[in-house]
Amino acid sequence: MRKSLIVIGVWLLAAAAACSSLLGLEDTRTSGLDCPPQQADCDGRADNGCEADLSSAATCGACGSACGGAEPLCAASGASFACAGSCEAPLEICGSACTNLADSAANCGRCGHDCGGGQCVGGVCQPTLVADAADALDTPAALAVNATSIFWSERTRVRSCPLPQGCLLAPALIADTYDQLKALAVTDDAVYFSGCRACDDHHDLYRCPVTGCPAVNPLISFTLISYNDIVLGKTRAFWQDTTEAITGCAMSDCAGTDTRWTRLTFGFEDLVSMTSDGDTLYVKGSTMDLRTCPDADGCAMPTALPNSSLLPMLFRVHAGQAYWLAPGPTTGQVRKCAINDCGGGTLFAVDSYGGTELEVDDTGVYWLNPMQGTLRHCALTGCPVGGAGTLATGRVMPKALTLGKGFVYWIEGNTVVKVAKP
Repeated sequence: MRKSLIVIGVWLLAAAAACSSLLGLEDTRTSGLDCPPQQADCDGRADNGCEADLSSAATCGACGSACGGAEPLCAASGASFACAGSCEAPLEICGSACTNLADSAANCGRCGHDCGGGQCVGGVCQPTLVADAADALDTPAALAVNATSIFWSERTRVRSCPLPQGCLLAPALIADTYDQLKALAVTDDAVYFSGCRACDDHHDLYRCPVTGCPAVNPLISFTLISYNDIVLGKTRAFWQDTTEAITGCAMSDCAGTDTRWTRLTFGFEDLVSMTSDGDTLYVKGSTMDLRTCPDADGCAMPTALPNSSLLPMLFRVHAGQAYWLAPGPTTGQVRKCAINDCGGGTLFAVDSYGGTELEVDDTGVYWLNPMQGTLRHCALTGCPVGGAGTLATGRVMPKALTLGKGFVYWIEGNTVVKVAKP
């Protein structure tokens, strides 16, 4: 009798396994990992987690279930996925998968448009956190990104997270035990930031490897006042000493090539701001036309740029065009001009009153409006019919707008936030 029960039990287990296989319900936790929906650990390795996408044609609905022949596509089927010959509306083919572009975080609005961890709602990527400073005293102040990481300064330190995933409550510490940290910039191999140690009689500029500052103080310049801004060109770094001077160095040998140019070098009563398009540094005074410096040579012999005196303090230059925010009494504008003959510029976009920061790259013009809680965008060719696109709403006092590959970043309270570029 006992032997018969064992045989029956084995037969029932085999039958259950066969039924599960027919129904596409294979166990997707071969290494014991508890995988989220639509993912599985098909290679049995714990070190790479739930590596398989169950919505792909290679593992459609289950490990080992590959689509092909008359049914080459993988489409949603109930709570899982199954091979199919075509996609039914509203699904569209993205690669070899049937995808709903309205809610697919990997194909949001169009195939390949990845929200980078954010949700896709109505075909639009939503903002998501990159980092969160739990301590109110550690509120991020400035942002900078390179190809692999995002960096931010806090009151006493500089920290970073890898991109694109971010790191929330576990950022890497780049620099610590500083004070009054302000400006920040980064290249692929170095971080530049301004601040001080004792802060008794001067303000300093530091340069560290992106992996972290060494124990020896990495000071490369100091001032008796303070540094307002750091701008990086293709080969040189420039930093502004309040309204008095600009210092620059070759990034390949910063400590050995730094040179200081006072406001008198530019013919200004004071220095207001500076920006770079990579090849040229543009220097703004409170009056008179801009001065330009070749990135390769520095500012020993700056050149006046005719018809540019009306540009505001904050502007950006990209591909020969200058862009800036022009606040009005009730509405705001984005204006543009050819940098070599600017004048008052022409209207580029209209927005509500309250825009504060603008950045531009090959993907378009982006600007923050803290009063409205929005991040808006237009392509370089102009805004679509109906006005500028809105990438984020409901934001609370966003600042430090920064552009990276595929994403826009900003600081919001104690957090660093991002959203995918359109």
